[in-house]
Amino acid sequence: MPVMIEGVFGRNHVYASLAALALSSVLKFNMLTAVNALKNYDVSPGRMRLLKGINDSMIIDDTYNSSPFCL
Repeated sequence: MPVMIEGVFGRNHVYASLAALALSSVLKFNMLTAVNALKNYDVSPGRMRLLKGINDSMIIDDTYNSSPFCL
């Protein structure tokens, strides 16, 4: 089954999605329902989230561990 997770970038999201689908399979959930549920995958801000930029550009938001303060 094709799986599309929009708005994310990085292997970590792929691994999390594959783990969720594997668990769904073990628990005998309907796989089509599980795949469709991934369309609602919500990415935390700063965790390799894709954002629309200007002039059809894309911005990768990887600011989770950044700090605006310098010591």
